[in-house]
Amino acid sequence: MVVAMAPWTEPGSRFTRDFERECAWLMTVANQKTVSGFPHVAWRTAGDIAHRVAERLKAAIPSPFDHLTLIGVDETSYRKGHTYITVVVDHERHRAIWEHDGYGRDVFGLFFKALKPEQRSSIRVATGTGRAGSTHASPSTARTRNACSTASTSSPG
Repeated sequence: MVVAMAPWTEPGSRFTRDFERECAWLMTVANQKTVSGFPHVAWRTAGDIAHRVAERLKAAIPSPFDHLTLIGVDETSYRKGHTYITVVVDHERHRAIWEHDGYGRDVFGLFFKALKPEQRSSIRVATGTGRAGSTHASPSTARTRNACSTASTSSPG
């Protein structure tokens, strides 16, 4: 008996890659039980297929934290009663890359804890709006980047 890897198969699966993609696509428009009936697989198998496809897609997508050089930070309230959220954006790719409930140095520190050392070291400029002496720049991160605090959006006087 010869065992060989074929390009249309996946390790740990008895289905072809195309069949798994079809099942996963069906799961985006129907529930697991309905999907299992259409290609005639057990509902547990349909769930396993969805997990395998999701893991393959996750591995293929690069981290939004890779190659960051210019980031922006904003703290904003989104409900009456001042419920805050901190948002970090990538200025070069023009997209939000991290959000967390709360505000201040501790919350922004959680963003840096989520980064790998090489991701932290690639950041050159961090911008933010708010008061002078904003809580965005922490002593541990200020050594490797320039922290810029821009004036608030209201014009002076």
